Amino acid sequence: MKYTPTGDNVLIKMDPFDDHWDEGQLLVRPDIGREMPLGGTVVARGPGRWSKKRGINRRLPMSVAPGDCVMVPWATGVDLWFNGVYHRELHEDDILGTIGD
Repeated sequence: MKYTPTGDNVLIKMDPFDDHWDEGQLLVRPDIGREMPLGGTVVARGPGRWSKKRGINRRLPMSVAPGDCVMVPWATGVDLWFNGVYHRELHEDDILGTIGD
């Protein structure tokens, strides 16, 4: 199935959640629970949001591309399941940042 987000929405394939770092330290603090940023990979993105500055209508370019690894807040976006794989759709502005070189 092909899914294309609209506007400035981004579809992210979420990474499985791991409670521990590689060094064995516990990642979850008891006082905040599991509300921490999550990582994932951009699968699809919309064409971008419309800018109506000075009466000129044009699309603003998206800052992420398919294949980018990103961090997103815990409680943002819409949870989706495609073929048993967990995805999340959210606005481009809700992405905290990209991970990589």
